Amino acid sequence: MPSSTTIRVTDPFGAFLFETAAFLEIGNAPGLHYVLNCGQVGAMTVTLPPDYNDLLLKDGRIHIMRSVNGGPAVREGGSCFLIRRWDYADDYTIITALHANDIMRRRAALYSYVNASSDTDPYDDMIKFVFASNNTTVAFITPSRLGGTTQYDIGSYISIQPDISALASIFKRYGYRNCMEVISEIADAATLAGTFLAAEVVTPTESTLELQTFTEQRGVDRRFSTGNGLIFASKRGN
Repeated sequence: MPSSTTIRVTDPFGAFLFETAAFLEIGNAPGLHYVLNCGQVGAMTVTLPPDYNDLLLKDGRIHIMRSVNGGPAVREGGSCFLIRRWDYADDYTIITALHANDIMRRRAALYSYVNASSDTDPYDDMIKFVFASNNTTVAFITPSRLGGTTQYDIGSYISIQPDISALASIFKRYGYRNCMEVISEIADAATLAGTFLAAEVVTPTESTLELQTFTEQRGVDRRFSTGNGLIFASKRGN
Protein backbone atom coordinates (compact mmCIF):
# COMPACT_ATOMS: atom_id res chain seq x y z
CA MET A 1 0.00 0.00 0.00
CA PRO A 2 2.14 2.95 -1.17
CA SER A 3 1.22 6.19 0.56
CA SER A 4 2.12 9.84 0.17
CA THR A 5 2.05 12.57 2.80
CA THR A 6 1.87 16.33 2.43
CA ILE A 7 1.12 19.20 4.77
CA ARG A 8 -1.46 21.87 3.94
CA VAL A 9 -0.80 25.10 5.79
CA THR A 10 -3.42 27.79 6.38
CA ASP A 11 -3.40 31.04 8.30
CA PRO A 12 -4.92 31.12 11.84
CA PHE A 13 -8.38 31.60 10.35
CA GLY A 14 -8.18 28.69 7.92
CA ALA A 15 -7.31 30.51 4.67
CA PHE A 16 -5.09 28.27 2.51
CA LEU A 17 -1.45 29.34 2.14
CA PHE A 18 0.53 26.45 0.65
CA GLU A 19 0.91 22.67 0.41
CA THR A 20 4.23 20.83 0.33
CA ALA A 21 5.99 17.51 0.78
CA ALA A 22 9.42 19.18 0.90
CA PHE A 23 10.35 17.87 4.33
CA LEU A 24 14.10 18.35 4.79
CA GLU A 25 16.14 15.53 6.34
CA ILE A 26 18.54 17.86 8.15
CA GLY A 27 18.82 19.54 11.54
CA ASN A 28 17.74 18.39 14.98
CA ALA A 29 14.25 17.25 13.90
CA PRO A 30 14.61 16.01 10.31
CA GLY A 31 11.54 15.31 8.19
CA LEU A 32 7.99 15.19 9.53
CA HIS A 33 7.07 13.66 12.89
CA TYR A 34 3.76 13.77 14.74
CA VAL A 35 1.94 12.18 17.65
CA LEU A 36 -1.84 11.93 18.12
CA ASN A 37 -3.30 11.43 21.59
CA CYS A 38 -7.05 10.87 21.76
CA GLY A 39 -8.64 13.59 23.86
CA GLN A 40 -5.28 15.09 24.77
CA VAL A 41 -2.75 17.39 23.09
CA GLY A 42 -0.59 15.76 20.44
CA ALA A 43 2.32 17.52 18.74
CA MET A 44 4.26 17.60 15.50
CA THR A 45 7.54 18.90 14.10
CA VAL A 46 8.42 19.48 10.48
CA THR A 47 11.62 20.80 8.91
CA LEU A 48 11.01 23.01 5.90
CA PRO A 49 13.03 25.18 3.47
CA PRO A 50 13.35 28.79 4.65
CA ASP A 51 11.38 29.91 1.56
CA TYR A 52 8.18 29.28 3.58
CA ASN A 53 9.18 31.35 6.63
CA ASP A 54 6.90 34.31 5.86
CA LEU A 55 3.90 31.96 5.64
CA LEU A 56 4.46 30.15 8.94
CA LEU A 57 2.30 32.27 11.23
CA LYS A 58 1.58 31.92 14.93
CA ASP A 59 -1.43 29.60 15.29
CA GLY A 60 -1.30 28.91 11.58
CA ARG A 61 -2.94 25.53 10.98
CA ILE A 62 -1.00 22.55 9.65
CA HIS A 63 -3.11 19.77 8.18
CA ILE A 64 -1.27 16.48 7.63
CA MET A 65 -2.74 14.88 4.51
CA ARG A 66 -2.21 11.20 3.67
CA SER A 67 -3.13 9.43 0.45
CA VAL A 68 -2.99 5.63 0.12
CA ASN A 69 -2.76 3.86 -3.24
CA GLY A 70 -3.41 7.10 -5.07
CA GLY A 71 -6.72 7.66 -3.31
CA PRO A 72 -8.05 11.02 -2.09
CA ALA A 73 -5.90 12.56 0.62
CA VAL A 74 -7.40 12.36 4.13
CA ARG A 75 -6.64 14.64 7.04
CA GLU A 76 -4.67 12.68 9.64
CA GLY A 77 -6.63 12.37 12.87
CA GLY A 78 -9.44 14.50 11.47
CA SER A 79 -7.86 17.64 12.87
CA CYS A 80 -4.92 20.03 12.54
CA PHE A 81 -1.92 21.33 14.46
CA LEU A 82 -1.40 24.97 15.49
CA ILE A 83 2.05 26.53 14.97
CA ARG A 84 3.65 27.60 18.24
CA ARG A 85 7.43 27.58 17.76
CA TRP A 86 10.04 28.36 15.10
CA ASP A 87 13.70 27.25 15.16
CA TYR A 88 15.57 29.06 12.39
CA ALA A 89 18.80 27.99 10.70
CA ASP A 90 20.51 29.31 7.60
CA ASP A 91 19.08 26.67 5.28
CA TYR A 92 16.06 25.25 7.13
CA THR A 93 13.37 26.04 9.68
CA ILE A 94 11.98 23.60 12.27
CA ILE A 95 8.32 24.17 13.07
CA THR A 96 6.70 22.82 16.24
CA ALA A 97 2.90 22.75 16.33
CA LEU A 98 0.37 21.49 18.89
CA HIS A 99 -2.85 19.63 18.17
CA ALA A 100 -5.96 21.84 18.06
CA ASN A 101 -6.99 20.26 21.39
CA ASP A 102 -4.55 22.77 22.84
CA ILE A 103 -7.34 25.34 22.53
CA MET A 104 -9.06 23.56 25.43
CA ARG A 105 -5.84 23.56 27.44
CA ARG A 106 -5.19 27.26 26.93
CA ARG A 107 -8.51 28.27 28.47
CA ALA A 108 -9.55 28.47 32.11
CA ALA A 109 -12.89 27.28 33.45
CA LEU A 110 -13.82 30.34 35.50
CA TYR A 111 -17.54 29.81 35.64
CA SER A 112 -18.74 26.76 37.56
CA TYR A 113 -22.54 26.68 37.34
CA VAL A 114 -23.42 23.53 35.40
CA ASN A 115 -26.98 23.96 34.21
CA ALA A 116 -29.33 26.85 34.86
CA SER A 117 -32.34 24.58 35.34
CA SER A 118 -31.23 21.36 36.98
CA ASP A 119 -27.51 21.42 37.89
CA THR A 120 -27.02 18.17 35.94
CA ASP A 121 -26.20 17.23 32.36
CA PRO A 122 -25.34 14.07 30.43
CA TYR A 123 -21.59 13.51 30.54
CA ASP A 124 -21.11 14.35 26.85
CA ASP A 125 -23.33 17.45 26.93
CA MET A 126 -21.61 18.70 30.08
CA ILE A 127 -18.25 18.73 28.30
CA LYS A 128 -19.71 21.02 25.65
CA PHE A 129 -21.31 23.20 28.31
CA VAL A 130 -18.02 23.59 30.20
CA PHE A 131 -16.30 24.73 27.03
CA ALA A 132 -19.14 26.91 25.77
CA SER A 133 -19.82 28.74 29.03
CA ASN A 134 -16.17 29.70 29.44
CA ASN A 135 -15.24 30.40 25.83
CA THR A 136 -18.30 31.59 23.92
CA THR A 137 -21.40 33.65 24.63
CA VAL A 138 -24.10 31.24 25.74
CA ALA A 139 -27.52 32.78 25.26
CA PHE A 140 -29.45 30.29 27.39
CA ILE A 141 -27.51 30.97 30.61
CA THR A 142 -29.18 33.31 33.06
CA PRO A 143 -27.41 36.63 32.36
CA SER A 144 -27.25 37.58 36.03
CA ARG A 145 -25.29 34.40 36.73
CA LEU A 146 -22.90 34.60 33.79
CA GLY A 147 -23.30 37.74 31.72
CA GLY A 148 -21.63 36.16 28.70
CA THR A 149 -18.36 34.32 28.41
CA THR A 150 -15.76 34.64 31.17
CA GLN A 151 -12.99 35.16 28.61
CA TYR A 152 -12.61 36.48 25.07
CA ASP A 153 -15.41 35.04 22.96
CA ILE A 154 -13.88 32.62 20.43
CA GLY A 155 -17.26 31.47 19.12
CA SER A 156 -16.53 32.90 15.67
CA TYR A 157 -13.43 30.69 15.40
CA ILE A 158 -14.67 27.40 16.80
CA SER A 159 -18.15 25.87 16.80
CA ILE A 160 -19.56 23.27 19.17
CA GLN A 161 -21.29 20.08 18.06
CA PRO A 162 -24.99 20.04 19.04
CA ASP A 163 -25.83 18.12 22.21
CA ILE A 164 -26.32 14.39 21.63
CA SER A 165 -27.23 13.35 25.20
CA ALA A 166 -25.74 9.92 24.62
CA LEU A 167 -24.94 9.17 28.27
CA ALA A 168 -26.45 9.38 31.72
CA SER A 169 -26.54 12.65 33.62
CA ILE A 170 -24.14 13.60 36.38
CA PHE A 171 -23.63 16.56 38.69
CA LYS A 172 -20.36 18.50 38.72
CA ARG A 173 -19.19 21.85 40.00
CA TYR A 174 -15.80 23.38 39.42
CA GLY A 175 -14.19 26.79 39.33
CA TYR A 176 -10.94 28.54 38.49
CA ARG A 177 -9.38 25.48 36.92
CA ASN A 178 -7.90 24.58 33.56
CA CYS A 179 -10.71 23.91 31.09
CA MET A 180 -9.10 20.77 29.68
CA GLU A 181 -8.53 19.31 33.13
CA VAL A 182 -12.23 19.61 33.90
CA ILE A 183 -13.22 18.12 30.52
CA SER A 184 -10.77 15.23 30.99
CA GLU A 185 -12.21 14.50 34.44
CA ILE A 186 -15.72 14.29 32.99
CA ALA A 187 -14.53 11.98 30.19
CA ASP A 188 -12.65 9.78 32.67
CA ALA A 189 -15.70 9.55 34.94
CA ALA A 190 -17.88 8.41 32.03
CA THR A 191 -15.31 5.82 30.95
CA LEU A 192 -15.00 4.47 34.50
CA ALA A 193 -18.81 4.27 34.63
CA GLY A 194 -18.73 1.97 31.60
CA THR A 195 -18.83 4.07 28.41
CA PHE A 196 -15.77 5.46 26.66
CA LEU A 197 -15.99 9.23 26.20
CA ALA A 198 -13.52 11.66 24.65
CA ALA A 199 -13.63 15.26 23.47
CA GLU A 200 -11.57 16.68 20.63
CA VAL A 201 -11.28 19.82 18.52
CA VAL A 202 -11.66 18.55 14.95
CA THR A 203 -11.63 20.20 11.53
CA PRO A 204 -14.85 19.41 9.66
CA THR A 205 -13.42 21.47 6.79
CA GLU A 206 -10.04 23.06 6.22
CA SER A 207 -11.25 26.46 7.41
CA THR A 208 -13.38 25.39 10.40
CA LEU A 209 -12.84 24.04 13.89
CA GLU A 210 -15.42 22.24 16.04
CA LEU A 211 -15.45 20.73 19.51
CA GLN A 212 -16.96 17.24 19.31
CA THR A 213 -17.50 14.38 21.74
CA PHE A 214 -17.06 10.69 20.94
CA THR A 215 -18.69 7.78 22.75
CA GLU A 216 -17.97 4.02 22.59
CA GLN A 217 -14.83 4.64 20.47
CA ARG A 218 -13.03 7.40 18.61
CA GLY A 219 -14.00 6.92 14.97
CA VAL A 220 -15.33 3.81 13.24
CA ASP A 221 -15.60 0.54 15.18
CA ARG A 222 -13.36 -1.81 13.17
CA ARG A 223 -13.75 -4.95 15.27
CA PHE A 224 -14.33 -8.09 13.21
CA SER A 225 -17.61 -8.73 15.03
CA THR A 226 -19.12 -5.55 13.54
CA GLY A 227 -18.90 -6.85 9.97
CA ASN A 228 -16.82 -3.78 9.18
CA GLY A 229 -13.61 -5.15 10.60
CA LEU A 230 -10.10 -4.16 9.55
CA ILE A 231 -7.35 -6.77 9.83
CA PHE A 232 -3.77 -5.66 10.25
CA ALA A 233 -1.16 -8.05 8.85
CA SER A 234 2.24 -7.87 7.19
CA LYS A 235 0.84 -9.60 4.10
CA ARG A 236 -1.68 -6.78 3.76
CA GLY A 237 1.05 -4.17 3.94
CA ASN A 238 -0.68 -2.26 6.71
